[in-house]
Amino acid sequence: MLELKTVTGNKVEIKGNEIVINDSISGVIKDLFVNKRNAPNKIKMLGGIGYLRASVNGKPADIWLDDKNIEVIEKHKNEKRKEEEEKLLNAIPGLRILESAYQNQEKYFNEFSAAMEDEYNDGISMPSKPTEDIDELVAKYPKASVYLEAKGYENSSNFRKASAGREAKELLENGGTIEDAKAILKNWINDCYID
Repeated sequence: MLELKTVTGNKVEIKGNEIVINDSISGVIKDLFVNKRNAPNKIKMLGGIGYLRASVNGKPADIWLDDKNIEVIEKHKNEKRKEEEEKLLNAIPGLRILESAYQNQEKYFNEFSAAMEDEYNDGISMPSKPTEDIDELVAKYPKASVYLEAKGYENSSNFRKASAGREAKELLENGGTIEDAKAILKNWINDCYID
């Protein structure tokens, strides 16, 4: 549970998706976020002051938070982020290792390309090639490989492909099989209308 105060001094309690505001004038107002994410993720910052966009008694409302809550909000968000990161790494073994290998390879190619284009480079100060064997890592961590492929699909401009990527990622995060995730990624085009 996260306890905050509004600019007017009202107490705001956030539990999961439920927000309870204790107002000395109108009593207790309950608001339920219709969203998969926790309510603290809905806290936005504007000019150094946090606010929640919500609906109170069926009407849209902005709940402005006291600026002293910023540290509490950030601490809470960081804790949640760490929990989600830990959960992800437990669900997808080898994910960070494979991501790091891909990043090292991309860095090497960029540095090598820049060195080749530099007319003053004498060939002595070339970048060193990464030691990781990506094919070996993909074979060792197939779930991480499919997860990263799904992540790439998720960034697609085609909404059906992006949707397939999100679906495959969520499936793997929640303990689904690699084969099912691959099937989702392979069959996204079947949902498209082709003339």
